[in-house]
Amino acid sequence: MARAHCARAAPLVALLLSAAPPASSTSHPRAPRVAPRAPLARFSPARASLSAVRPSAVHVRELDDASVERMSFEGVASMFVDAWFGGQTSSDAQLRQLVDEIGDDLRRRYSFERPADASRLIVAVDDAGVLLGCAGIELLSMTIDGRQPSSWSERLRATLRPHMSNLAVAPSARRLGIASRLVRACERVAVREWACVEQTLFVDTQNDAAMALYAALGYEVVSALRADKPVPRRGQQRRLELGCAFAWVPTTNAFLVKSGLRIDGRDGEPTSDSKR
Repeated sequence: MARAHCARAAPLVALLLSAAPPASSTSHPRAPRVAPRAPLARFSPARASLSAVRPSAVHVRELDDASVERMSFEGVASMFVDAWFGGQTSSDAQLRQLVDEIGDDLRRRYSFERPADASRLIVAVDDAGVLLGCAGIELLSMTIDGRQPSSWSERLRATLRPHMSNLAVAPSARRLGIASRLVRACERVAVREWACVEQTLFVDTQNDAAMALYAALGYEVVSALRADKPVPRRGQQRRLELGCAFAWVPTTNAFLVKSGLRIDGRDGEPTSDSKR
C-alpha cells in the first residue's frame, strides 16, 4: 500500500495498492455463490468474532451500476480503514477524516461517475449483508513494468491493463479464504467483461504474507518500484487533512502479473497457463 514517486499527488486510496492484509488466507474455496440482493444500506464493517463467520455464509459479488449509484461508500471505507489502520490512528477525529477521504475516493473510482466499463468494485458480505471485504479492479494505462506513462514515448508503448487494488478483509473475517475469492472475482471481470488475459497488482515487498498469497495464486514479480506508504502521524493535532494527518515512509512495491488468464469451461472459474 504505497504511492509511486511519479504520482505523488494521487488520492490516498489510489496509493493503497493491493497488498493483502497480513492475516489473509491462501485457500481456494469453491466458486462463490451470488448473494441475495440485500439492501446496500445494511452494508457495515464486520464486528462479530471470527467464530461467528462461516465460509459457506460468505458471498462475493460484483456491484452493478445501479447498486453503486445508490450505495453509501461509508461502510466500505470504515471496513477498509479498520483493516489497514486499525489501532494506528491517534484520535477519533483523525479516524473520521480518513474514513471520509477514503469514502470519497472510492466513490470517484467505482461509482457511476466513472466511464462505462472502466472499473468495478467487488465486495464480500455475509447472509445479513455485513461487509467482510472488498477489492477494486480498473483498466489503467501502464507500461510493461507497471509504471504509469509520464512521457509521450511511454504513452505510445503503454497499454490498458486490468489492475486490482484496494483489497481489504475485515480483521474479524480473516483466514476464511476471502482474499483469494476477491482476487479470483477480479480475474473473472478481467476475462469475461474486458476480454483480457492478465491481471496486475502492486504489493509492498515488506508484506511477506501478501507476497505468499499472490505467489500461491499464480502471480509473478515483474519489477520493483520505489514508492511511499502512508503512516498515521502521531503528536500534535492540527486541522486534519491527509497531508497533515499522515507521514510518508519510503518503501518498495513489487509489480505482479498473472498472465494467460482464461475461464475454465468446467466450473466457470478463472485459470491460467501459470505452472503454479
